[in-house]
Amino acid sequence: MRTDAHTLWYDTPATDWHAALPIGNGSLGAMVFGDPVAERIQITEESIWGGPPVPEMPPTAREAIEEARQLIFDGKYVDADNLILEKALAPRIAPRSQQPLGDLLIRFDRGWRPAEATDYHRELDLRRAVAVSSWQIADTRTEAEVFCSASANVCVARYSASTPGTLNGAIQLRRESGATCRCLADDTLLLQGQASQNGKHLGTKFAGVLKVVATGGVVRQDTDTLHVKGADSVVLILAAATDYNFSAPGSPLPGDLIATARTRAETAAATPYGQLLERHLADHGAHYNRVELTLASDVCDERPIDARVEAIREGGADTALEALQFHYGRYLLITSSPPGSMPANLQGVWNESLAAPWDGDYHININTQMNYWLAESTNLSDCHEPFFDLMEKLLPNARAAARQLGCRGAFAGVTTDAWLYTTFYGRPGYGMWVMGLAWCSQHFMEHVRFSGDMRFLKERALPMLRECALFFLDWLVEDPKTGQLVSGPSTSPENSFVTDKGRAMLTMGCAMDQQIIREVFTNYLEAVAAAGETDDLSAEVEAALGTLALPGIASDGRLMEWSQEHEEFESGHRHVSHLYGLHPGNQYSHEESPELIAAAEKSLDGRLAHGGGQTGWSRCWLINFRARLRDAEKAHEDIRAFISQLTEANLFCTHPPFQIDGNFGYTAGVAEMLLQSHLKTGPGGEGGYVLHLLPALPQAWSSGTVRGLCARGGFVVDLNWSDGELVEATILSRGGETCTLRWGDRRQTLTLKPGERFTWAGR
Repeated sequence: MRTDAHTLWYDTPATDWHAALPIGNGSLGAMVFGDPVAERIQITEESIWGGPPVPEMPPTAREAIEEARQLIFDGKYVDADNLILEKALAPRIAPRSQQPLGDLLIRFDRGWRPAEATDYHRELDLRRAVAVSSWQIADTRTEAEVFCSASANVCVARYSASTPGTLNGAIQLRRESGATCRCLADDTLLLQGQASQNGKHLGTKFAGVLKVVATGGVVRQDTDTLHVKGADSVVLILAAATDYNFSAPGSPLPGDLIATARTRAETAAATPYGQLLERHLADHGAHYNRVELTLASDVCDERPIDARVEAIREGGADTALEALQFHYGRYLLITSSPPGSMPANLQGVWNESLAAPWDGDYHININTQMNYWLAESTNLSDCHEPFFDLMEKLLPNARAAARQLGCRGAFAGVTTDAWLYTTFYGRPGYGMWVMGLAWCSQHFMEHVRFSGDMRFLKERALPMLRECALFFLDWLVEDPKTGQLVSGPSTSPENSFVTDKGRAMLTMGCAMDQQIIREVFTNYLEAVAAAGETDDLSAEVEAALGTLALPGIASDGRLMEWSQEHEEFESGHRHVSHLYGLHPGNQYSHEESPELIAAAEKSLDGRLAHGGGQTGWSRCWLINFRARLRDAEKAHEDIRAFISQLTEANLFCTHPPFQIDGNFGYTAGVAEMLLQSHLKTGPGGEGGYVLHLLPALPQAWSSGTVRGLCARGGFVVDLNWSDGELVEATILSRGGETCTLRWGDRRQTLTLKPGERFTWAGR
């Protein structure tokens, strides 16, 4: 067993789901408990969702929105909130959740008691994506290996014993409700059902087939249970199939689900276990091994992970665990969002509940976006693909929703799910918001900047940006007091402010809306220029951009969240939406807008002084903010706070409860502390991409190395530093762009050919 800087390990089995170890292949996710007597492997299939109806825009929405705008301009904020709630927002439909497939239960039978198992060890090696547990009972050592194969699209579990003929047990498939289990053969189980919420919201139909292969023993069936007797080793192969149709969710896929799953399981079972494992290791390693990070004195701590987390809670330091958490975020994206899968949702692809927190859906007012902040910078660009697929599949409904508001283009609100709805719904504080698709369009342009993929630019990024730009050209209205273009009615997710009539949520021209629209417009113009196309929309976009209202600085020096200086209802709110322009946007910089950087920093300090950052994802957003502010020590404080206060025993992010976006946001934040890259003109007049090396390096990370981080402009960067000083930087150019390296007060401008490397020595 290995206990190194890429391994989560424990000396006891998991007794709780939040201590179990996650494995996955995008389609399937499994939580492995590692119990030596009564094992549970909890399985989720990505496309099992409770079904329609979906939120639909009320026919009165357009008229109500126009009336609410005037109410807001007149200062009647509460009246506007009430009008929108009554006439514009669709009812929230919940629960209508993403759901698990079920549990694989393995009851071992040798007549022993749990206390007789000794020398127990449980681990997840992130480089191998294999959950391993082992234990000793009398003279026999038993080992279990569990992984999800991407190439075979199955979950594989292998049990082996050092003493031949000693593996005996009962194997079952179970689900809380909505499914039945039966034997298909002496060695095969079937779990079959349909997703629903207590018989309502009928959704996807599914079938799970388990094939059991015993070596040196026999397998027999008994109604809904398989019994293994006298085996040397046992391999369990689980496959699943559903009728969900990602391209057209309203038209279920035809075909025999049982036959599909059974064929998949039997094909994998006919493959020698060693070959299945070898292919899995190659598939996973091709992604995982692109990046390596070592921080400070990364001497491996031999204590179990839960003990190390507890030590941080008590004030200890553990930079190796901070690096492990970075690698864990990459691991989770690889295993929940490979190309060809559905994108990672609020739970990634790991969910044990028929009614998951927030339905396990796609919240596109930060959470889904945060899931993918790390994709480009940490060399997982291909894992970004499922996100792009989802956004493009939203377009038909997003266009229809825009037409209902009398607008061209397309928009999506705060949330979507497997059924691809886009309209606003619920309550004004979160629901009256049309920025979801627009924010997501940023990811399309970022992919172009990192990859240099001109085909993607022309065929995918530019069409998406055009849809969003068209919508905003029709959505924006002129503020009668300033003559500037503003968006609304809209919320600054999910904050509120105080008025003379009470708490209110909706305004015109809140900071996040204006920043996102500015970004859509500038990205669109950049994309048109990069594509070398003539475009009849560009002049219209340029004109609107010239009169677009942008956030100001309040009398207390903070960046304004709303167009007026309202008093915050909750000064420590978890969202910090008005700093979008700082991160994930790139609208403020120390060199070009220092006054806005100062205002953003003051806003952030004020939010934290009143208790902000209390959720996992929010704390990890703070890491990214602090990295952009180049405040290394505060960024590191947020890292320690996240690990000590907002992670579970298995290092999952807790909102609370579990919500995976923080894991991804953490990894993105660490990458941002080590490398930043932007297309702009710097203080020395240099052009092209500026690669800022170690821009927010905390003292605790005074020495270290990182290999394989990616920068805009198509660069791959390796860094080595010691005692806070850059020792060496190696830059690989994939696309032949010009860049300027920056570290401290040093600059080096270079143009490399595609495939060429450059090594820059530090001081």
